[in-house]
Amino acid sequence: MSQKEFSADVAQLINLVTHSIYSNKDIFLRELLSNASDAIAKAQFTARTNSKYLGDDHDLRILIEVDKKNQTITLTDNGIGMTEAEVIEHIWTIAKSGTKAFVEAMEKNKDWSNDLIGQFGIWFYSVFMVASKVELETKSNADDKATLRTSEGKGSYEIKKSDKKTRGTTIRIFLSDENKEYADDFRVKWLIRKHSNYVPFPILMEIEEKKDEEKKDSDSDAITIGDKSYSQINKTQSIWSKKKNDVTDEEYKEFYSSLTFDQADPLDIIHLEVEWAINYKALLYIPQKHNPMAAMMGNQEEFGPSLYVQNVLIMENAKDLLPWWLRFVKGVVETPDLPLNVSREILQNNALMSKIQKSLTKKVLESLRYQMKENSDAYEEFFSVYGKTLKEWIHFDRDNKEAIAWICKWHTLNNEETITLDQYCENKKSDRIYYLTGANLKQIKTSPYLEKFKDTDYDVLLMPDPIDDWVVQGLQKYKETELQDAKTADISSWENSKEKEAAQKKTDKINGDNKNFIAFAQQHIGKEFIESVKLVTNLSETAAVLIPKEWAPSAQQERYMKAMGNDVPTSVQDLQINADHPIVTKMIEVYNKDPKDASLPNYLSYLHQQALLLQGREIENISDFIKSINSLIQ
Repeated sequence: MSQKEFSADVAQLINLVTHSIYSNKDIFLRELLSNASDAIAKAQFTARTNSKYLGDDHDLRILIEVDKKNQTITLTDNGIGMTEAEVIEHIWTIAKSGTKAFVEAMEKNKDWSNDLIGQFGIWFYSVFMVASKVELETKSNADDKATLRTSEGKGSYEIKKSDKKTRGTTIRIFLSDENKEYADDFRVKWLIRKHSNYVPFPILMEIEEKKDEEKKDSDSDAITIGDKSYSQINKTQSIWSKKKNDVTDEEYKEFYSSLTFDQADPLDIIHLEVEWAINYKALLYIPQKHNPMAAMMGNQEEFGPSLYVQNVLIMENAKDLLPWWLRFVKGVVETPDLPLNVSREILQNNALMSKIQKSLTKKVLESLRYQMKENSDAYEEFFSVYGKTLKEWIHFDRDNKEAIAWICKWHTLNNEETITLDQYCENKKSDRIYYLTGANLKQIKTSPYLEKFKDTDYDVLLMPDPIDDWVVQGLQKYKETELQDAKTADISSWENSKEKEAAQKKTDKINGDNKNFIAFAQQHIGKEFIESVKLVTNLSETAAVLIPKEWAPSAQQERYMKAMGNDVPTSVQDLQINADHPIVTKMIEVYNKDPKDASLPNYLSYLHQQALLLQGREIENISDFIKSINSLIQ
């Protein structure tokens, strides 16, 4: 027996691994299984050039035994194994696993090089998160004797020859008292299926005869090895690693249901294998309907596909793989180009993740465009549920805002059914896309700002979602056509407006004849609220409306800003008064008789505050408003 001291860097690494690098103890089993799979892959590769290498031990697999009484977990693989020199060099020296060199040797054989996992050695230290002692017993065909190495991870280890006769490695974990819950068959099985379900070699767990329920729950028939019975826990091949033609509709649906608890069919399935500048496989699902079960399960802030590296689950919610506005997309992504021990912090600054996100976003947008054109009824249902989620990112995603706007559906003044912006542009009569936001669709349809459109051929987008105010702020133009708030639209500038010249002459004359009244109204209401007052003839039922400055915050946006504690300056607007409205004609009549008539301030306050309410804004003193109404009635 030989007693050896850890080098200072190894001791430091063990401390980092057990206390800093890994935030989740559960992954210790994932790391050991990945190492075992790596060793088996090496043995498999070696056997391709040496037909006698495997001998009688040719059924490559990983065995796991759990001893609850003694608080141990034992993993045995029949992989390539190690000599004593290799144990010392590769296991206990940082970055000396030899895996990198082995990958380089396998570059000539592309079919096998991508099946290797990780850098054997460094991640082995994760076992000390749960172990008070670890025994590693290993034998290589290159050595006559096996090697047994024992350590408590505290500065030194023992190494000696052992009596192990078969090729491969056995790791026996003695769990610490605070981690004894891992000595449980069901816990271990759950960890295997969660993190290592698609390791490409069978993972077999021992079946104890007394555990009949374990037999019933096994994934395959019992397998006898020596005097013990085992059942296979993992599936070895993932659905996303198969070719599309090899996956049935039922398999796709079953996997979708397992991911989302959704029993309905998804709107679309995106199955990708990309091997260009970036390498990844992906299986993504776009839901069609609202899934109440998913809303009940877990934290809704957690989103993103599950990330796999070389068949091993690294992260369940890899947010960096898809933008926030595609948080309803579920699925998995696998890439061979990331290390197994990658952290969320590293992923956030990883160029590969950014490239994969860009590629996946493009594929999802292509899918939604296709569904909107070819599967319109299902898409309508999808958009009724997820449309707000899509639209919110028009404001933030500069690269994709037009592509997102393309797949959005909108209510309009002249259409009973929702339409796309492309459809609007095909039928528009002017060089603008007019829109009107509001609290709800019913309110918008009765808005006074639509009155000037009703006798024309111009259409208006009706935008009742709270997010729509931010949509138009972010979009501003669509395919070179500018968006304009219907509240600021000037009907006199429309080339095809009916009786344009006569209407303009009438308006000019009315304002000229009543310039003193207009000046009086401006002075009474105040320049801090109103920049200008104008009499108009294009309003039918409404006495007055306020016209905001272009791209000024809407009423809804101002409310949001106030709710967030921000100071919101008073919006200075233009007041348009309906010259043909009975209240207005009465007011002008009173003014012309006596400009100092005491009722005039009430009239003007009423018009101004009414216009504020119609715009969706709040009035500062509701009591004064009611008094002005009562005074007018009297």
